[in-house]
Amino acid sequence: MDAAARLSTRARPASHPNPGVACILVRDEIVVGRGWTATGGRPHAEAAALAQAGDAARGATAYVTLEPCAHRSERGPACCDLLAHAGVARVVAPLFSVEGGFDGRLDHWLTVFRDHGRPVRKLPQVVRFSEEEGEEGARKRPRKG
Repeated sequence: MDAAARLSTRARPASHPNPGVACILVRDEIVVGRGWTATGGRPHAEAAALAQAGDAARGATAYVTLEPCAHRSERGPACCDLLAHAGVARVVAPLFSVEGGFDGRLDHWLTVFRDHGRPVRKLPQVVRFSEEEGEEGARKRPRKG
C-alpha cells in the first residue's frame, strides 16, 4: 500500500480536479500492473494498471489509494466494473468517500465485487473523506485504531 501511495504523487497536479489516485496490481507476489490518474482525470489509475497487466490481472490483488469509482460516463467505464470483469480477486483501498463516490451510492464497488462472486471484507479502520476536505485532508487527519 505504501508503494501505491508513493505512486499516486505522479498523478498530481495533472489529474486536477480529480484526486491523484494510484493502483498497483500484484499476483503471486509479483507486480503485474501499475497506473495512476492521468492528465484531466482519465484514464483512472485502475484502468491504466489493468491495461499494463493484461491477462495477468486475473487473480491479482489491487492496491488502490482511493476506493474504485462506480461512475460510468462517456469518458470511460466504472473502475469497480473494470476490476471485477478483469478477474481481480481482491481490492485493498484505505480511503473512501463519505458521499459514495461520484454516483452517490456508498460502497457500490463492494456490491459489484460481491455480485461477481468475490469475497468482500471491510476493515474497521477505514478512513473516509468528504469532497470538501479532499484526500490530502483525510491523510492528515488523526486516525483512531
